[in-house]
Amino acid sequence: MEWIIVFIKSWILLYLLVDLKRLKVNIWCGVLAVALQIAIDTRAISRGWYHINRKGISILGSSLFFTLGPVLVIGILMAQYHPRKRWLRIVNVFVISALYSIFELFVLAREALVYLDWSHIDSLVVNTCVMAVLSWFIIVVLDKKGGANT
Repeated sequence: MEWIIVFIKSWILLYLLVDLKRLKVNIWCGVLAVALQIAIDTRAISRGWYHINRKGISILGSSLFFTLGPVLVIGILMAQYHPRKRWLRIVNVFVISALYSIFELFVLAREALVYLDWSHIDSLVVNTCVMAVLSWFIIVVLDKKGGANT
């Protein structure tokens, strides 16, 4: 149930904040976020590092509601609101990673996610690296270097 709730809330947030004119470009960051999440979760689950409970609809061991909810939405909105200044980009990576990690603490508390051979520090490192990759993708691939068309 947790995954369905977070899916609905994510899509409400996307509906309220998305710029439809820029969605055709920004969605690619969401697609990359989804690909990274599926790759990481599939490996971690298959190695017995953590387990996801009450998935609703499963996609390679993870919850489809999680994948197409907060993961996709964060990717899209991260591209849309990517800061222009370099130092703010660095801060942005850490802030989004921290927020994502706080969300993870909530699903841990609800036992929708259970660590088996994993720790929250592991997640912090992975989350920060993923946000850095997404930021790089936005700058280099989506070509949002801080100009007027950002």
